[in-house]
Amino acid sequence: MLNLTTKEASSQEELIIFQIWMRFLVMIREKFVLVQILYTTNKECFQEILELLYMNIVEKKS
Repeated sequence: MLNLTTKEASSQEELIIFQIWMRFLVMIREKFVLVQILYTTNKECFQEILELLYMNIVEKKS
């Protein structure tokens, strides 16, 4: 790491944590919008997708 003062290092750490958090929130929002579109477009299709995803997760665990 560069030769930083404690104050600079902590503010840089906070900035990195903030950036990671923001990316995470954007990712969640994008996924939520996709789910919302799927749900409103075709509820039966959405149900089938959820069931397939669930089965896929269960199979991976066993």
